[in-house]
Amino acid sequence: MSAVWYEQEIEQWAGAWYDGVDYSWRFEVSTYGRIRNAKNKRIYSLHNKDLCLMVIQVGDDPASNSYIRGKMQDCMEVGIRFLHKRFDVSVSTNEIIHTIRDANESVLVNGIIVQLPLPSHLDKDSILNAVVDSKDVDGFKHNSNFTPCTPKGIMTILDHLNYDVDGRLCCVIGRGEVGKPMVDLLTKHNATVLWCNSHTKAFDLEGYILSADVIISATGKPQLIKKVRDDQIVIDVGICRGDDGKLCGDVDKSCYGEQMLITPVPGGVGLMTRVALLENLVYGGN
Repeated sequence: MSAVWYEQEIEQWAGAWYDGVDYSWRFEVSTYGRIRNAKNKRIYSLHNKDLCLMVIQVGDDPASNSYIRGKMQDCMEVGIRFLHKRFDVSVSTNEIIHTIRDANESVLVNGIIVQLPLPSHLDKDSILNAVVDSKDVDGFKHNSNFTPCTPKGIMTILDHLNYDVDGRLCCVIGRGEVGKPMVDLLTKHNATVLWCNSHTKAFDLEGYILSADVIISATGKPQLIKKVRDDQIVIDVGICRGDDGKLCGDVDKSCYGEQMLITPVPGGVGLMTRVALLENLVYGGN
């Protein structure tokens, strides 16, 4: 695939982004929507570079489509061009890597995202590692120049609450793309971290959850957490559909308290993840 492909695609999208228009004033009813708008407004006002974000997707997963639409909207609002390359599920690992290498070499592409999850027949690690360090804006590579977006977004939430994790007991549940970098980031900020996974016994997990000051759950298992304290901060990263077909998180809503600080699903961590992505693209790596 030649560089001409990128020029043609970018030219196609260039007419769709809102050049010179600030859309970050849009009314958002949620706290996290207001944080997002404030940060997007700052990004819009500060960056003066002609930037382009490329997203690579395999298949037509509805959840992935939703995430990508959100990322496209964010880019358009702050004046960043958006390039979306979708592959059929039959694509090979080598085909995707070939596309990534072309994008690595293109001066027209500034950041590259591989939308997860990928089909099981693909070599996820080889695909993610094919992204050149300077364009790994999702921060998925080992020792990436960039802070992974979801953990970075979670720290934005804690900063908004003026909550310092130094010396606090934080329980992180899940060890996927969010769990490990979240543990690393909390440790960097001098938190004491309990890291739980699918092998943690249910009885022990409940005890760890109730003993923590901060709970960060990223399992994608609907309503896994049935009991929390009202004085805890609960960051619900999981998003899935419950038995009733409605979107829900890892935390059962029946245990919500009026005074509890808990992120909603949807409309919580996801918005902050999208903001972190733009910050990585515009401001650069660590």
